[in-house]
Amino acid sequence: MDNNDISKLPTKVFKSMKVTLTLTIINIQLNSLDAYQFSGLISLKLLRLAFNNISSINDTAFEDLYNLTTLDLTDNKLKRFSSTIFSPLVNLQDLNLNENEIQRLNAGQFKHLQNLKALRLRTNAISYIHENAFTGLNKLQFLQLSGNPIRNFPEFQLPNVASMEFLKLEQNSITYVEPYSFCGMPKVWELQLFQNKIKKLERYTFACTSNLRNISIHNNDIEFIEIETFCSMPYLEKLDLNDNKLPKLSNGSLACLSRLTELSVISNQITNIDEDTFKPTNKLAKLFLTDNSLSIIKPSYFVNLDNLYLLELADNKIRIIENGSFTKLKNLVFLSLSGNDLTHIQRDHVNGLTNLQEFRASLNKLVSIEDGTFCDFRHLETLRLDRNKLSHVHPQTLCAPSLLRVYLNSNNIDSVAPTTFQNLTSIEILVMNNNNISNLPTKLFKSMKVTLTLTIINVRLNSLDAYQFSGLISLRHLRLAFNNISSINDTAFEDLYNLTTLDLTDNKLKRFSSTIFSPLVNLQDLNLNENEIPRLNAGQFKHLINLKALRLQTNAISHIDENTFTGLNKLQLLQLSGNPIRNFPEFQLPNVASMEFLGLSRSYPLRLNVHNGSVERSRNSTVIKTLDLTNNYISEIRYLDFADCRTLNLSYNKLHESNPLNFSTLLNLAHLDLTGNRYSNIKNVKDSFIMSNYSNLQSLNISSNMLSNIDMKALEPLSELQSLSVASNHIHRVNSDHFKNLRSLEELYLDNNLIGTLSENYFMNTKLTSLYLQNNQISNVNPILKGLQNLRILYLSNNRIKSLQNKTFSRYRNLRILDLSGNEIKLSVQDDLGLTFLENCKDLAKNKISNLTCSGLPPVLRSLILAHNNIKKFDRNCDGLFFQIKKIDMSYTRLIANGIDMKKDFLDKLNLVNDLKLAGNEWNADIREIVALTYLKLDVSENLITLATLMSDLSDLIGPYLIGIHLNKCNISSIPEKAFAFYSLRILSLDGNNISEFDMVDISSRDENILTDL
Repeated sequence: MDNNDISKLPTKVFKSMKVTLTLTIINIQLNSLDAYQFSGLISLKLLRLAFNNISSINDTAFEDLYNLTTLDLTDNKLKRFSSTIFSPLVNLQDLNLNENEIQRLNAGQFKHLQNLKALRLRTNAISYIHENAFTGLNKLQFLQLSGNPIRNFPEFQLPNVASMEFLKLEQNSITYVEPYSFCGMPKVWELQLFQNKIKKLERYTFACTSNLRNISIHNNDIEFIEIETFCSMPYLEKLDLNDNKLPKLSNGSLACLSRLTELSVISNQITNIDEDTFKPTNKLAKLFLTDNSLSIIKPSYFVNLDNLYLLELADNKIRIIENGSFTKLKNLVFLSLSGNDLTHIQRDHVNGLTNLQEFRASLNKLVSIEDGTFCDFRHLETLRLDRNKLSHVHPQTLCAPSLLRVYLNSNNIDSVAPTTFQNLTSIEILVMNNNNISNLPTKLFKSMKVTLTLTIINVRLNSLDAYQFSGLISLRHLRLAFNNISSINDTAFEDLYNLTTLDLTDNKLKRFSSTIFSPLVNLQDLNLNENEIPRLNAGQFKHLINLKALRLQTNAISHIDENTFTGLNKLQLLQLSGNPIRNFPEFQLPNVASMEFLGLSRSYPLRLNVHNGSVERSRNSTVIKTLDLTNNYISEIRYLDFADCRTLNLSYNKLHESNPLNFSTLLNLAHLDLTGNRYSNIKNVKDSFIMSNYSNLQSLNISSNMLSNIDMKALEPLSELQSLSVASNHIHRVNSDHFKNLRSLEELYLDNNLIGTLSENYFMNTKLTSLYLQNNQISNVNPILKGLQNLRILYLSNNRIKSLQNKTFSRYRNLRILDLSGNEIKLSVQDDLGLTFLENCKDLAKNKISNLTCSGLPPVLRSLILAHNNIKKFDRNCDGLFFQIKKIDMSYTRLIANGIDMKKDFLDKLNLVNDLKLAGNEWNADIREIVALTYLKLDVSENLITLATLMSDLSDLIGPYLIGIHLNKCNISSIPEKAFAFYSLRILSLDGNNISEFDMVDISSRDENILTDL
């Protein structure tokens, strides 16, 4: 019965349903559960009542439910309840009371639930728990109390339940854990205490937890760990102390952890590690010390770690590695020193790491590496030295015999000796991008016989000489883009008979012999975009018999010989756009049955309608899936005789209705795009387009022309049309008399016109699923909607809508995306939009909303856009909405000026959000109290932020999971060191500040920067 509007259920309404097993009544605005509400449901096993407004439950409401095993009351309004309500539920195993308003748990609150195994009380308002609140729960295994205002353990009593296995106390405000607090649950083996405010861990904090295997205490304020704190948990295997404030790792702090295999202390303030700190942890396999303040590595730091195979020391301040610091780590496989301040690496710094397989020293300040440093590393497979200041690489630097992957990119390397790579006999990937190498020695790569990928991008290379790549007999991918290559010797690619991808984008090539490609018999993708090639000769690519993609975009090609593409019998993509091709009617396409794509955009003066008298091209039988002829100043098409196509893009030419387009030779044409031409009136499609079969056309786009009206009768021959776009014209009205004949139409784009009204029943008997009417002059929604029972997507933004009828959208059960932004809508507390099934882009931006009413909004809603309103109040129904929303935009809504409590009214309610926009609210961006949000994009532009504080709080709260941040116009003048060193950061925006100096090192916290938008 989910997603209806039933506020009250009759008593004994289910009395005849004696064999029913499952009953779900989610999100129907139910206010209470009355006496004998579920009487008769004697077989019921599962009852779901989530996302309602239930504030009271009668003592006999659950009578007859003695077989019930699962009861879900998530996200209701319960503040208190009698223990008597549960007395019939003798077989209940799972009780979910998450997201209610419960303030206290009294003695015997759950005493009748003798078979309960899981009790969920997340995100309530619980501040008091009686010492006997959990009496009778003798089979309880899982207890969740996270997200409550619990501050100190003395304020409440943890349950004495011997069967307890999982205890979740994360995301509270706990500052202190009383010793012996967990003694009532000796079997607990997973404990979650992360995101609290615990400052220290004492010797008996975890007393009696001998069965504990996993404990998470990250994102607290821990500054001190007392000696032998963990001695009560001898079986502990994983310990997470990330994002705390530990200044050092002290001797004895890890005492008794003889079975610990993984320790993570990322993002603390560690400057020192006491001698013998790790002496008790001889089984430790993984140690993470990333993002601390270590400046010196000493031999005493890593004693007794015989089983350690991963050591992460990235993003510290390491300047010095004392000789022999890693000597005792005989089994270490992975070592990262990236993101530090090292200038030199000497052999004695890393001596003894004979089993190392991966070594990372990216993003340091390295100017030299002692010869022979890695020669004894017989198992080393990956060596990362990228983003340093190396000017030379000697053969004895790359002497590890098993190297598979070497990264030398983004250094200052200006020359390479002929013997530099002589030891790389096993190498599979070599990256040399972004250096200053203008010439490569002949046969430089002769020993690299198993190499698969070689990238030499942006190194200022001038030419490819004879036998340049000799020896690379296994090479699959060769990337030489963004250089200055102007000549290629005929034997440069000798030995590359296994090459499949060759990228020569953005070089200075003007001409090349077909002979250079003769060894490349297996090449599949050739990229010659953005060179200076003036013409293509006969048989230019004749040796490339397996080529599937040929890219020649933005050269200077004005002539193509008629036999240029001879031999390319497997070609699927041919990109010729951006060339001044003058002899288009003369050359022949490759002899293939079909091609995926032919690009001829921006090829002015491309002439489609003129034959050269001396050359009569025979009709080509090739069927092209997509033919791109955009931006060519074409004003007429009398015939297209060079090939057939399914999708024809003629956007942004000079086509108009006085010159009919002849598509009679295009027997397979299904999609036609005429965007950005000069059509002003289409009276009959048969007069404008000559086609062999009008019913073949499935989509037609006439956007951005000069149409003033559209008569559907003109399109009547297009009986199978599924998508029609006439957006961005000057249309005032649409004649709907013959709309009913377009019975296959599913998508209609009428946006960016001047439409004021559409007649009632306009869309009756259509299959429309997507309707785009944004940026018009529509004031009344109701006539538009009639008949649109299949509608899934509706855009009505930037019209003149001022009001909506009650439950305007309640009939449209298939609606998933709705945009009402940029209107003049005011939502009062009575408004119920009836958007029961909406999932996405509930856009109400730029309206006149002051009181946000969430009644009628669905539990499946994932996106809510409210920017540029004047929000003064959220109604109580918004709590549940905020809890499950993933994208929310409250930018420029005057939240602070209107007295909104950002924490209590809004931020505390968020749980799943990963895209949060709060720009322009005069807010101080205090995020310390909100729930930890993973993979978050955050926009706090035009607010009153302190950058250092905000970034520190984000680091504590989110750790590595910030993927985007916008800080535009925040009056930022300087950037603290490594302020943006978030492992997953992809988007950073700092527009409109006062920054005078910017260092990319402050962004990256990993060996390979993944930033995509700066």
